[in-house]
Amino acid sequence: MRADWVRAAVACVDAGYDIVYAYGAHTYLLGQFLSPFYNRRTDADGGSLENRARLWLEILGDIRAAVGDRAAIAVRVGVGLAPGVETDEVLGFVRLADDLVDLWDVNVGAISDWSADAGPSRLYRSGYQPGACARRPRSRSSASAVSPIPTRWQRSSPQVSGI
Repeated sequence: MRADWVRAAVACVDAGYDIVYAYGAHTYLLGQFLSPFYNRRTDADGGSLENRARLWLEILGDIRAAVGDRAAIAVRVGVGLAPGVETDEVLGFVRLADDLVDLWDVNVGAISDWSADAGPSRLYRSGYQPGACARRPRSRSSASAVSPIPTRWQRSSPQVSGI
């Protein structure tokens, strides 16, 4: 499976893309490994956050080794609400993977309750998602989210602080 991720990333870079995703939000496979709700393994890939994050971290390392600086690596990860990974564990995962990631793309919820992450801006104020939006990890990477986690362009703005 790791080789499949690398082949896909290299194919994207060879096709001219300058960013590749290791997508694990919305209960996709990497998110299921990270989630204590879905991942009930008793081997080296289950139990602690470090163990549950292992596959995702290995895939990120493999992708980084294969594409080098030819493309940015983005990770989309979901936070809380439906069965998934709670905010504290996502923050822990960010700490574990941050050296391998160029862009963190964070959403709130899982596919079973996608409406919490898909509210149109004309109906919901910025950062309306509960709880998860208020806490931000210190990260060397840029961040993108439906919540008010600032991007690298916003970090230079005088209105944004704490990053």
